[in-house]
Amino acid sequence: MDDLIRNRETYSLLKGWAERNKNNEEPALHPCGEKSWLEFVVAAFRDGVDHGGVSNVLADWLVKEQGWEQTRADEMAIRYVQAIAVLKEYTGR
Repeated sequence: MDDLIRNRETYSLLKGWAERNKNNEEPALHPCGEKSWLEFVVAAFRDGVDHGGVSNVLADWLVKEQGWEQTRADEMAIRYVQAIAVLKEYTGR
């Protein structure tokens, strides 16, 4: 994942969020989890990372590197794609 997200600050946002939320039932819906998740998504969008690449490996990274359950990791990969689509539509990118 760190080869796709080269900005250390953005990668730290993702890693910190993943570590804090791996045991939450709904990691992106918990208020603290949602805030830090959105901070990561916006930072990744601003950095212009390869969103297709990130969405393709996010679930695997969450499972293999962060110890998440596959189902929840897959849900977060879908949420990432959805959030990026909203930002692209809003900004016209």
